[in-house]
Amino acid sequence: MTLRSLRAELETTTDDPRLLRARDAYLSEFEDLAEPTQLQRLVELSCHVGTVTRGLTWARPLRSTPPEQLADYDGAQLRWLLLSLVDDPVGDPPGAG
Repeated sequence: MTLRSLRAELETTTDDPRLLRARDAYLSEFEDLAEPTQLQRLVELSCHVGTVTRGLTWARPLRSTPPEQLADYDGAQLRWLLLSLVDDPVGDPPGAG
């Protein structure tokens, strides 16, 4: 989620060199465990898994939310699950923006 937050804060795209430098700086600490390209692929996979996890995490509190308050969350769970379907792991959900 940090890469997505950073991308949004910078108001940029996922191929912005600033975003890639931040990702690579973080991953450099793990280069004794795997090649940089492998680590980058793992980041992509973890971003996809993270969006599914975030979407599923919304399910529990929403089950006990009174119906009159559900509108306050206006599809938050669905938005996170939709993010797992996009090719760009830190991109926007379908139909966004």
